[in-house]
Amino acid sequence: MKKKIFSILFIFILILSLCSCSHRQTEKPSKKKEELPVLTIGSSSYNPYFYINEDGNYTGIDKEIAEEACRRMHYKAVFKELTWAEQNRKLRKGSIDCIWGGFAMNGREQQYQWAGPYLLSPICVCVQSDSDIHSFEDLRGKTIGVMVNSRAESYFLNQPYSSDLQVSAYNSLQSAFAAFNKGYADAVVGHRTGLEQYTKNSPDFYRYLDTPVLVAQLGVAFRKDSDSDIVNKLSKTLAQMNTDGTIPSIAKKYGLSNSNILGDTSDEN
Repeated sequence: MKKKIFSILFIFILILSLCSCSHRQTEKPSKKKEELPVLTIGSSSYNPYFYINEDGNYTGIDKEIAEEACRRMHYKAVFKELTWAEQNRKLRKGSIDCIWGGFAMNGREQQYQWAGPYLLSPICVCVQSDSDIHSFEDLRGKTIGVMVNSRAESYFLNQPYSSDLQVSAYNSLQSAFAAFNKGYADAVVGHRTGLEQYTKNSPDFYRYLDTPVLVAQLGVAFRKDSDSDIVNKLSKTLAQMNTDGTIPSIAKKYGLSNSNILGDTSDEN
């Protein structure tokens, strides 16, 4: 009798085991976590806005702002380092979604869809301390170094006295400043925050003209035919980040002053 009961229990357990295996085999695999949409950002190396740090990683003001803005919008920020001259070509081809990295809106308002502005950046003229250049008029007959396709280049090429000066354009501000240091240019022009990366260690050797060339409004440039929803969403997110103090905090972390913050010019450069 005991053997019979044991056999029945064994068969019952075996049937339960087979049913359990069959159930597991028919279970549908759980869905993977939905991947975030990607925002591909093109930027050229321009310290302190976007550059490679000592560890070989991208860093900078705009890199941190972009990552936080994308996080809030539920996007993933992907960065592509480009030369300044190739940014427009990559944007037109669709290799990147936007240009973001110390990019001035001034004079380019009709060329792109813009998110921003989110920061201000004075573009200034830097000379050696003993230079006889004290005003824009003193630039007549001189050579100035600028970045190619920059606001500084277009500004001086369109001045009434442009025929009286030589504008030498370089692929990066670093190259322009190196040429200036070697005596190939009498002055170098660019975003003051960028120039200060090269002058801060020798403050007595350089000086800046009192009047900036212009105060640039920094923004994020999209193609004219880009989805306006993402552009508007990013613009609103950047405005919120300025209001809640996120952008000012990031900017000051990299040494920018109050004059770079929207709506606050109490601390002039």
